[in-house]
Amino acid sequence: MYLASALNEFVLDIAGMNPAAGAHLIAWPRNRPATRNQHWNLPLNHPRSYISSLLNGLVLDIAGANPAAGTPIIMWSSNAPATLNQLWTIERQPDGWCHVVSAFNGFVLDIARASTAPGAAIIAWPRNTPATRNQLWRNEVVIDD
Repeated sequence: MYLASALNEFVLDIAGMNPAAGAHLIAWPRNRPATRNQHWNLPLNHPRSYISSLLNGLVLDIAGANPAAGTPIIMWSSNAPATLNQLWTIERQPDGWCHVVSAFNGFVLDIARASTAPGAAIIAWPRNTPATRNQLWRNEVVIDD
């Protein structure tokens, strides 16, 4: 699955296709043909689940379990037992878009500063009310062109 942003249809991407733990997440145009650094296993029907990458099996992680707004989202090995900074819930909104919510602090996946530039950082940020497009995502099936 892709996670596509309501802001600009860019997708959640592991920067530079970096397979290493600690790699940062960015918003990037969808690659054609599809690449594994933009594909995700999502917890569609399970609250508080890992979101893992098809590139390397690593999971979305709030870096260092830092509770501060603006903390980067990185890729990391899943902790056992699971820790809240690696667990996420997909909350569908009435318009079909979703918030990706952290079990750690209730913050959501956010494109930093609502940037529309390719490579904008993905951070954990408090949910905006009313909802803003830089915090809304849609899961989409991967179709290799």
